[in-house]
Amino acid sequence: MFNRPTFGGHINSSFLIIIIFVVKIKFITAMTANRELIKEIIDSFNLPDFGKATIREIVGIGKKIEAETGMRMARMEMGVPGVPASEIGVNAEIEALQRGVASVYPTLEGEKALKEESSRFIKAFIGVDVAPECCVPAVGSMNGVFAAFTVCGQCDPKKDTVLFIDPGFPVQKMQLQVLGYNRKSIEKAFENIDLKNLPHSTVFHFIG
Repeated sequence: MFNRPTFGGHINSSFLIIIIFVVKIKFITAMTANRELIKEIIDSFNLPDFGKATIREIVGIGKKIEAETGMRMARMEMGVPGVPASEIGVNAEIEALQRGVASVYPTLEGEKALKEESSRFIKAFIGVDVAPECCVPAVGSMNGVFAAFTVCGQCDPKKDTVLFIDPGFPVQKMQLQVLGYNRKSIEKAFENIDLKNLPHSTVFHFIG
């Protein structure tokens, strides 16, 4: 026999177990009721293999499921954790906007403080020394990696292939198509090339 829950102080453990059990049953019931609808939504995208769906396809499926079932899904497909932004960063952005930085372009040589702090962060985070002048901020990985691909692809005409550590970001392989470069995946690279001597390799691309 369960003890009576105490609402004025701590919740009785037996009562808490009942709450968890009821919530779990409701969740399972809702999932069962929506199983066929979810399957219909996925099938409507006509994917040859759902396990190989692109990020944008997963985003579209998730949005449609949320809209038609009313269920909120944990959205991790775009790498957005949903945690609050650092208060330090928020306050710094407010201060910068109040100083009027939005009215002018940044200096050609970049912001000295940002470059220096970027260099310090890289050293502390992965133990690599990168000179502040070599730290170039970008608006995101798509912008930054595209620039890196462009630069690396022009360093040596004989090196036109990027070696990917898969799984990675599919869009960046499309970027190589736009640039006209070749690519290899690390899973197949060991079968086809000698990693000690990579005459056609330019960039090792890591997604972490």
